[in-house]
Amino acid sequence: MQAKLIISIPILLGNLQTLRRTIPKAKLYPVVKGNGYGFDLLPLAHAIHDEVDGLCVGLESEAISLANDPAITKPVLLMSPIFEPQNVIDYGFIPSIESMDQLSQLETIGKSNQRILPFHLKLETGLFRFGLSADQLDPMIERIKTSNWTSLEGVFSHFQSVKSPSKTKQQLQSFLQMTKRIEGAGIKIPHRHIANGEAAIDYPESQLDLVRIGNALYGKAHTKTPIPLKKPDRLDVPVLKIQEVASGLQIGYGGSYQTKGTRRIGLIPFGFENGLNIGRKLAPLHFKALIRELGRITVRYFKPLSPIRYQGKSLPLLGREYMQYATIDLTQHPEIEIGTYVQIDMSSFFVGPNIIRIYE
Repeated sequence: MQAKLIISIPILLGNLQTLRRTIPKAKLYPVVKGNGYGFDLLPLAHAIHDEVDGLCVGLESEAISLANDPAITKPVLLMSPIFEPQNVIDYGFIPSIESMDQLSQLETIGKSNQRILPFHLKLETGLFRFGLSADQLDPMIERIKTSNWTSLEGVFSHFQSVKSPSKTKQQLQSFLQMTKRIEGAGIKIPHRHIANGEAAIDYPESQLDLVRIGNALYGKAHTKTPIPLKKPDRLDVPVLKIQEVASGLQIGYGGSYQTKGTRRIGLIPFGFENGLNIGRKLAPLHFKALIRELGRITVRYFKPLSPIRYQGKSLPLLGREYMQYATIDLTQHPEIEIGTYVQIDMSSFFVGPNIIRIYE
């Protein structure tokens, strides 16, 4: 008996169909970086391949894995401008660039191999991660016009926060102004893209030619506009051992939980090594955020939340989780036996790589 992350292909494809209806004209390029958001990169790509227009990744190693798979025939776009030019020749993924030096490198290796290499140009509009700024654009335009061994296939940017309408609209305006400068110089742009799924839903004007679908594919879109997306994954974990524990006994490392009355407890093979109670810890960036975080900590102290579920009901987590196991309270569920599967409500991104992924 082992824990397993079960991924529903019909739900994934259903989410894609829902997004197609919401984004009817733009191409859909799902983002499968981070090992496919924890779904396992290649099986995920295979599952959605025939229903998408291309795939986006964040690292060159991810681009190589996809482009090197004979079953993947759709374009693979590397969104970060960090790559070895020779790998573009060897594997055939589409790189992104942000400087004339990178364009020159592509030009040189394209010429030496007698191949015209497509690329996407990343523009800086407010995220300040990667991208060419507006004041650097004119020299790049001239360089693109004189390049004989590269082909501009797309121009893109990245929103800072779709929760801020003013910032989002400002970035979109800046992006469109920059793309108009490129087009005004006689350069065609086959694909303009700045929106992820959430932006495309709440700001339809940002859909343009291509949308990079991230959280929305995985049923996690936090949008103001209602959209019927579903969570496609379920984390099933078996109960390995059950025992009765008397009142007043301390359980777990450091005696971190003391029983109040006789408890029926179960052991599951899932601990912090596997991702239990592991998540992004964001430091408060301003005083209001600090107050909110202190409030959350206070609530969790007096009313601890457990991610363990059985038939939709929460099962208390007793004491600290172990590295590879955790103890749960089964007192209210006498029907649970050894071998019964419970569920853990957590992001697939944090489910450890040692947990098997099953597509069905």
